[in-house]
Formats: sequence, structure tokens, C-alpha cells
Amino acid sequence: MIDPARLKTQLAGLATRYNARLEAEMWGSGDLQILPEDLLPSVPDAARPALIRLAKQAQSIGLRIVNTKKAGTLGGVNWGGDNTSLDQALRAQDLDALAAELLEYAYYSGMIAGVVRRDPELGMARIEPLIGHVEPIYNRDSPTVVAGILHAWLDYTDGSTVARWYVRMYDVIDRRMLQWDAVQDSSRVYAQPPTSVVERSAEYPGGAPVPRFAILGRGVDRMPRGVIPKVLPLIKSDWSSQLRGDRAEENTAFSQLVVRGEVSDGTDERSPQHVIRTDEGGDAHYLDPASMQSFHEHHDRKLERLREDANMPGGFLGGGNTPSGEALREANEKFVASNQVDATRLARVLTELVADLAAAESLGQPAEVSVSINWNFMRSQIIQDTITAYRDGLVEIGAAVRTISQFFPVWEDAEVEAFIQEERAATRLPPIIPGQLDSNASPTG
Repeated sequence: MIDPARLKTQLAGLATRYNARLEAEMWGSGDLQILPEDLLPSVPDAARPALIRLAKQAQSIGLRIVNTKKAGTLGGVNWGGDNTSLDQALRAQDLDALAAELLEYAYYSGMIAGVVRRDPELGMARIEPLIGHVEPIYNRDSPTVVAGILHAWLDYTDGSTVARWYVRMYDVIDRRMLQWDAVQDSSRVYAQPPTSVVERSAEYPGGAPVPRFAILGRGVDRMPRGVIPKVLPLIKSDWSSQLRGDRAEENTAFSQLVVRGEVSDGTDERSPQHVIRTDEGGDAHYLDPASMQSFHEHHDRKLERLREDANMPGGFLGGGNTPSGEALREANEKFVASNQVDATRLARVLTELVADLAAAESLGQPAEVSVSINWNFMRSQIIQDTITAYRDGLVEIGAAVRTISQFFPVWEDAEVEAFIQEERAATRLPPIIPGQLDSNASPTG
């Protein structure tokens, strides 16, 4: 059951956690509505306009993290069964877009959460993602059992310039939903009478709709915490490095003229034929820019740590930062394993939501939803491993063709088989003992 004392304490910190999630969403979406003043270097007033211009050009790497993880996790969303009515309802729901929205919010909040609610305007039930801030309410007697869900967001009402809280509390055990509208102080929500209550009644014989959820990551307080908040310090550090690097390169990326003594002529014009004249004892020369190599190497180390901590693929950073060999393979395997965990939990939540929708609309037998990850990030490795397995006699040619053909959708099976045979012939077996060649190798090597 929900403990009122514990709920009151939880509500006291709701605004802080809401702001932390909102900050993560701004960095993850790349939509920095307010420049982070604490990350800007201290500069003279005259240099501040140029600094602000460069700050507006800097991009949060959180956007690339979110897009890459979504692309890797959402290879396809499908469901089974032969329920025509349910098929039509799910196509109308656009399950692919719903899955993408649920997953992206989970990167900020750490929690996949949705609910089936009846739309009063449309007069039909629909699946809604719980956008805004979502967090579990743990059972009084067990800190691992979720007894309720808090769903909160800020909005402007009645033309007011002050944002007000809207809070829904779902009791998942008693199937009750309490809603508070336009509350000024979120910490005092539970002390006020709710604006509306939905519970078991003639209108709702099954009780209030209950959210379906899965927690992807937790913090030290067992509250959900997404991947973006976890790596946010590194994301901010990368953004700051972009800004400082651009500023340094803009100011020092060209040779600068240094003049000593009085100048009689030559500083108002620049050309290969023009001569700079100074008085006796004077001098004029160009100061070459300092090397930025150490700065860039330090920034690259930040990016590599960010790639590791966020479980991103080996080629995530591009350029010369891509690891090679075994390091690249390990990075891609970690990325795929992380995506598989997220996809499994997302599929479970979608399956439960589809079952709720089928029950709410009397659509018959529900369907199980599957979310397949995008294997293209492991494309080269899978192709090579499959060819090696065929060469070693571990798989038949038909199985090898089926595995590899998914990466070449425009090829016929015969073309895929020919490709496998060519690659197999070009691959040498390792020597059994030092200096011994395999039977496929030529005597000349």
C-alpha cells in the first residue's frame, strides 16, 4: 500500500527531480533554450558578444547519443496473431511512433511508461505515453515493490504567467487515480483535496486505468535515472570543450603581426608587395599560432570516456577516434547488448498496453508485441563470423545465405551464395603448426 508519510516526503523533492529530468531532456534533444552560464568561460565584456555567438553554434552531443541509441534499439516493431480488429486499431495507434516516444523519454527519465485511457473527445480508448515526469511510489513494507506511479507536469492555466503543477497519482494495487490540477506548490499536493478521482464504480467496474512501466536504470535513491542524466556531466564538459576550442582556434588560427617600435608606414595595407617600415631600432614579424594538438587529445579522451559510459558503438565518434580490432568488436557488442535489454523491456510494456487496449475496446485476443534491434551496427562482424562458421563446417550454406541476405536486400539468394563462396575462398585457414600453410594457400604465400 501507499504510505502517506513516505508520499509526502517524495512529493517534497518532486520539483528537484522534475528539473533534473527537464535539464536532461534539453541536453538530450539539443534544445538548449537557455545558455548555461556556468559553462561559459570568463571573458572581458568586449569579447562576450563573440563568445555568445560561438556558444549558440555549439551542439550538445546528447542529441547524437539519443538518436544513435534509438536507431540501434528500434530495428522493427511487430505483433502477431490473426485478430483483424486489433490489427486495425494498432495501425491507427501508430505503434512505431509510440515505441520511439516511449523509448526516448526513458533515456531522460529512466522509465518506460504508458497507459490506456479513454479519450473523451474521440470516445475511444488509446495508448498514451506518460510524458513529463514519471516516478514510482514504492510499497511501505518493501522498497522493491511499486505500489503507485506519480505523473507530473507543468503548464500555464487561465493565461497566468506562472506555471502550475498537474499531478496524477496512480494506485496500482487498489486501481485508483487521483488528479490535482493547477497546484502552485508540488510539495503540498497531497495535503489538498484532489480535483478528480477515478476508482472502482459502475462507470469504471475494473477501476482506474493503471500505467504499464519498466525501469531502465536507477539512482542511489532507487528513483529511475536515464542514460542522459548519468552521463550529463561529460556531455556538459564536451559542450564546454567545443566552445573553448572554437574560441581558441578563432583567435589564434592565423599568424599575428607583432610590431616593436614606431611604425612609419605599412600597417594599413596587407599584400605580398607591401613593406612595413619602422623607425630605427624597431621590428615587425609574424607570430605563428600555437599547436592545439594537446587540447584536441584531451577532448578526444573525454569523448572516448563518454562513448564507453553511454555504451555507444565503436564508430560513434567517427574519424580517427574509432577503435580498431578487438576494441571495436567489444564496443559494438556492448552497444548491441544494451539495446537488446532496452528492446526486451519496451516489448513487454507494449505487449501489456496492447492487452489493455484490446480489453478496453473489446477487440478480442490481444497480441504479443516484439521489438527487434538494428543489427546493422554489427553488420561486418556478423558477415565475417557467418562466413567463418560456414568455412569451418558449422553451418550449412542455406543458413549462411539467410543470415547474410538481411544485409543485402536487393541481392538474390544466388548472388549472396556466390559472395559467400568468394569470401570463403579468399580467407585462409590459420596454420596448424608454425610455418605450415593450409591447403587453400599458394606455395608462394
